[in-house]
Amino acid sequence: MKDNIECLLLQNFNRLGRLALYLTNSEQDAQDLLQETAIRVLVNGEKFALGTDFNAWSGRIMTNLFISHIKTKRRRHELGKQGNILNKLYGGMDRVFNNGEWLTFLGDVYDGMKKLDEKSRLSLQMLSEGYTYDEIAVRSGENLGTVKSRVHFSRRKMRNMVREELSERTAFY
Repeated sequence: MKDNIECLLLQNFNRLGRLALYLTNSEQDAQDLLQETAIRVLVNGEKFALGTDFNAWSGRIMTNLFISHIKTKRRRHELGKQGNILNKLYGGMDRVFNNGEWLTFLGDVYDGMKKLDEKSRLSLQMLSEGYTYDEIAVRSGENLGTVKSRVHFSRRKMRNMVREELSERTAFY
């Protein structure tokens, strides 16, 4: 069965590539979508019933993956628009009791971001606005791994700065 799925996939690879390009309008995104689809087809090959339309089955897998990516991207952009950087940066430290505390906390975050180097600050800002790591890498001209690493260490640094500030403030109470 696995050999049959691989043969069907190879026979229909160009058609799937055209569908991916049609859906994404981007050569790079189409290649990514095609690769993910091929992996899903191979992993779920035992679910395919021989004698049914392979084009429809594999095309549906690709379309569902594409829709999932669009929904994820939309959620990321909505989170960025809502200013939800705090929850992303500080992993759930979103309990605020009054506006004064919130404004002070927000000021601490902005002060902390000013202490980051420019590339780290821009990477965090773009991520909070909903850009993907890939988009940030392309726009900044950096490697994807560099961007991911920079964001990870910047988040950690910001989290520690805010925790220190909060512990200093609460030490007097």
